[in-house]
Amino acid sequence: MPVSFSLCLEHVEHWERIASRGRPAFSSHLIYDSTEPNANLVQVEWIYAKKLTRTQVPLKAWNSNWHDHKIEIAGGRVQVLDMPPDKAKEVADLVATTDGMIYHFYFGSTLPNGKMSIAQAVGHKPMTSAEFKSYESK
Repeated sequence: MPVSFSLCLEHVEHWERIASRGRPAFSSHLIYDSTEPNANLVQVEWIYAKKLTRTQVPLKAWNSNWHDHKIEIAGGRVQVLDMPPDKAKEVADLVATTDGMIYHFYFGSTLPNGKMSIAQAVGHKPMTSAEFKSYESK
């Protein structure tokens, strides 16, 4: 099932403030199983600046657990909603400087059962060492 991501301006401004102070830039994103009012929260994505993930996460672990938001945006999987097109492009450009890791929660009948796993982004392809290290030049 496709998941639509919506990034609000408040989150982007918060991320920009953190990044401008030189602190580790990260955020989280809640993912529900539908857009219905009583939808289950099924995943949480941790979003980190590439300058952190690409220098602290080994390539093998990154290829297993992380994904590049620049690739997701280019593939149409991430969309910035509820903003004028020019502002949405600014937000997408900022998000493209990050990597994400998704924690998936499993359910019993209606409640989480305490089990979880790391989910991978749809369309993720493992990177080579050169691709992984070239994030700064893009």
